[in-house]
Amino acid sequence: MPKSHVLLLGGTGFIGRNIVYYWLKEKKVESIVVVDKVPPELAWMNQAHRDAFNDPRVEFKSANLVFPGKRLGYLYFKISLIVNIPRNLCCPMC
Repeated sequence: MPKSHVLLLGGTGFIGRNIVYYWLKEKKVESIVVVDKVPPELAWMNQAHRDAFNDPRVEFKSANLVFPGKRLGYLYFKISLIVNIPRNLCCPMC
């Protein structure tokens, strides 16, 4: 993958946090915007994951993407890649 600006939907779950960690460790991306309804502070993360989410290349945005009012209108940068891995995209009560 060329270095890029990534939008990661559902990024604080098990798969998402490991993707963020890997991309940063391997210097695969210039920046990552993580969008999830669970903030990193409330997700179970080991020290390596916490360090990854505190990296200046990572920006977290809180949103439950099931609800129409929570769409991504705040994105103001060029996105090279979108990765969509939320666990409960179809169930607003989950």
